[in-house]
Amino acid sequence: MIGKQLYITSADALNRAIMPVANSEEAAIVKKPARRTCLWTSSWREETQDSAWVEWCQGNDFRKPYNLDWYLLTPEADAKLYVIDSLADLHELLHAYPWDQPKWREYGFSRTAIDFEKLALEHDGIWLTEQGNEETHLGYPDDLNAWDCECVLWFKWRFTEVQKIETPQPVLSEE
Repeated sequence: MIGKQLYITSADALNRAIMPVANSEEAAIVKKPARRTCLWTSSWREETQDSAWVEWCQGNDFRKPYNLDWYLLTPEADAKLYVIDSLADLHELLHAYPWDQPKWREYGFSRTAIDFEKLALEHDGIWLTEQGNEETHLGYPDDLNAWDCECVLWFKWRFTEVQKIETPQPVLSEE
């Protein structure tokens, strides 16, 4: 079962209406849906008061998460997530929900994208676990390289509780 999720945003207020997922030819090569559709979260780590996404952003000098608003979201117990915990899970996903890209074949690529629109008819989202990220991050030809770290891509609002928390101060590493 998935635990609390950290959602980070620059929006003035949390919008509980998730834009319906849409496939995108531009984003398909990195196996992501169209921008501004869905909701991205990462599992809350109580011991460090952050998430894998915060850690990744800090390590890659990306998007300054400590300058944004933080929310803890508690998923519904019966939320149906497609779990990617291994490369085999990714292969099963691509086999069950393929989205062929004829445009890629023109350039000599034979990669399969994820049909997020079809997947959303049967699932509430996709959970890429830490183990799943390790196994799929730099694979070829099938990878989730652009997903960066453990995360959940939500197709629907499936949360029982929303708590805005104070954005902590960044932990500075000693060098």
